[in-house]
Amino acid sequence: MNIVQVALLVSPISFILSYFSTKVFMEKMLKRGYTGIDVHKTKKVKVPTFGGVGFVLSFIVSLFLLLALAHVFNVKAELMYILVAASSISAMGLIALVDDVLKLSWLDSIVLPIIAALPLMASQVGVTKMVFPIIGEVNLGFLYYLAFIPLLFIFSTNATNMLAGYNGLEAGLGIINLSYLALISYLFSRPIGIVLSILGIAVLAGFYMWNKYPAKVFPGDVGTYSIGAMLATIIVLANIEKLGILMLTLYGINFLLFLFMVYKVKFKGMKYYKFASVSKEGYIKPHNPYTVYWVFPYFFKLNEKQATRVIFLTQILLNAALLIAFL
Repeated sequence: MNIVQVALLVSPISFILSYFSTKVFMEKMLKRGYTGIDVHKTKKVKVPTFGGVGFVLSFIVSLFLLLALAHVFNVKAELMYILVAASSISAMGLIALVDDVLKLSWLDSIVLPIIAALPLMASQVGVTKMVFPIIGEVNLGFLYYLAFIPLLFIFSTNATNMLAGYNGLEAGLGIINLSYLALISYLFSRPIGIVLSILGIAVLAGFYMWNKYPAKVFPGDVGTYSIGAMLATIIVLANIEKLGILMLTLYGINFLLFLFMVYKVKFKGMKYYKFASVSKEGYIKPHNPYTVYWVFPYFFKLNEKQATRVIFLTQILLNAALLIAFL
């Protein structure tokens, strides 16, 4: 038995832990009034938030269960990598939970993910040599740890938090992208990437059962930021930076569209809208196309469920194109 097989053994437990812990937390959040409005419905209902706490805790418990079973089966477990992943992802979850409660500023949202990246930076995991277009291979040396890793964490966490808003969107994209990272890790023989991806998929699947349309719970910042932290951590630990960063292209486009919207609001007098309108028939009516999740319903007649599926399909096609182009 190897560590990947142990992860496959743990994954059903991870799913069950996430499913039931999410149920417990969403009931508690609802009782305590931690709710948000489901804005993309004709009937606006209150939905409990901070649901990401359940799958983040389940992921951390799953990692330690993995280590315990690896010891039982006398399997090499890459202890340092697993502890670094647990540290970074749990730190990001805790920071994001504080953001959920205290509503931190945009500057805090940029700076604080660096704290979560510290375990990756301090442990000096990863390969400092990277291949860039035109220039070729470059050894970044300490810049890899002092610049690349924190910048990747800042982008991945914030971009994941920004590409959000539809029922099941964040968790669904997380499952799609973790599946892609698992496949890339397998093709490049990176067992740590496979293991972390398998457990990430399992806990997100458990959460998705409650978060899919129509959502019974929202992930909150604790959920969205933690998904971004999972992606960044796996990209670094599995040394799949090029294909991992390209996987985030859709998130990058969403960020650029957001910047263009800010420009239009600040300098062109365009009115800012935080949410799209919804027609009586349930179709989403965005006021502009300046986010990825508004682009499709702006040009096509789509309800929330359909718009979410189109984004899923777009990400799947992007990942498939990357596999075809680079492998």
